[in-house]
Amino acid sequence: MPELTITDGFLWRHDSASPLVLIIKDIDGRTGYGQAAPLVGRTTTTLEACRQALLGLLNRLPAWAEPSLAAVGSMPAEASMAWETAVADLQAQARGMSLGRYLDEAASDAIEANGLVDRTTDPLDVVAEGYQCIKVKVGHQPSEELRRIAMVRNALGSDGTIRLDANQTFSPSEALSFMQRASQFDISYIEEPTPDVTTWRGLFETTGMKIAADESIASRTAAEEFLAGRQADILVLKPALWSSPRSVLNTVRDAKSAGYGVTITSALDGVLGTLLAGHIAAIAGPNPAGLGWGDVRADELEWTSVAPGPRFELPIGLGVTRDLQLQY
Repeated sequence: MPELTITDGFLWRHDSASPLVLIIKDIDGRTGYGQAAPLVGRTTTTLEACRQALLGLLNRLPAWAEPSLAAVGSMPAEASMAWETAVADLQAQARGMSLGRYLDEAASDAIEANGLVDRTTDPLDVVAEGYQCIKVKVGHQPSEELRRIAMVRNALGSDGTIRLDANQTFSPSEALSFMQRASQFDISYIEEPTPDVTTWRGLFETTGMKIAADESIASRTAAEEFLAGRQADILVLKPALWSSPRSVLNTVRDAKSAGYGVTITSALDGVLGTLLAGHIAAIAGPNPAGLGWGDVRADELEWTSVAPGPRFELPIGLGVTRDLQLQY
């Protein structure tokens, strides 16, 4: 007999621009959650396409979980991720374990997360929150950004980790100049220094600063293509863009086998996506995860007992601990 029976489910969202929340229930009364969150600029998938695909699944309920997904045929990766996450959430809850441990028994019980310093934050405030890994946004005001980096390094000491994120804002010459000046602060890596990935290897060879790919990777297919190019040293993976938690983990394993480092981050995708990223990071390890708690709505933070901060302790299941009482 199949081990999981889905008896009911529905879709919900805050408004027309918010991620689509999938809620499903099993025969034993447990509730599983998933989220479809197409990332604008990184995918052509629409929320409406996700809604239609998930409705195709829900209209088949009650159904066994595994055959029901196969029955609907092809669907957007983000919609598939919502379904697969919700089903895995139920499976993990049924076993009394975290989603991360359900996916991989070697998952850590807790992970470290990085703090974020941008033009609106005081670097010392972020360090004071207890973060030992800080990501600094760069690419707009080089002199001011170098000052912030220096403040972070002084506050963290030599043992702390600093990452930079340029979001493709530098030209090759600007990137070279900035990376040379920033290298004195012992930078772990810089994300997406220029829009042209073919310039990255030369920047690394000249400055010695490792480079991470983020915006350049929008799917598992794109990641696989990137692995062969050796333009970067680290892959920044956003689980929300993949088709299932296990497909993300397959990419993680492929990247590590090819000699890449891996950082897992959320993708402006609400509390459910942030929780999922934490569980995946507990398997991917050891790099601190980028969990965008600052992008999560205040009311969504109440859905979980996981507290934003430098340490993410894996909860049971995905981690929704409040009976949300959401309506159709």
